[in-house]
Amino acid sequence: MPAPTDRAAFRRDVRVIGLIAAAHFFSHFFQLTLPPLFPLLKEIWGVPYVALGLAMSVFYAASGVGQPVSGFLVDRMGAHRVLLGGMALFSASIALAGLAFVPLVVAFYLLKLRRDERVVPSTPLSRTR
Repeated sequence: MPAPTDRAAFRRDVRVIGLIAAAHFFSHFFQLTLPPLFPLLKEIWGVPYVALGLAMSVFYAASGVGQPVSGFLVDRMGAHRVLLGGMALFSASIALAGLAFVPLVVAFYLLKLRRDERVVPSTPLSRTR
């Protein structure tokens, strides 16, 4: 019969492996939800399928380069530090991406309003009416 410490270690290992598997599942799930949206994104953004495919290729290439590097950093610095650093970098990049075109959008709307034109965002739903 195994000792109680062995059971506790086994439970901890199952929990850690389960969390890693869940994170890995959601990573692939979110990566694979974008390509089925290509027909809609192509129409909204007015870009060809080649550009959308190229963007996904760049994303996967960056992921392929970044994963071995992050594995090396985990071995050198520890998983906790790398995880927190990755989350901080991800949060900062999302914030910067959200602010990237704010000055251009504000300038566009100000120019449109200055010319007394109606400012209506163009969406696929507004085109059907």
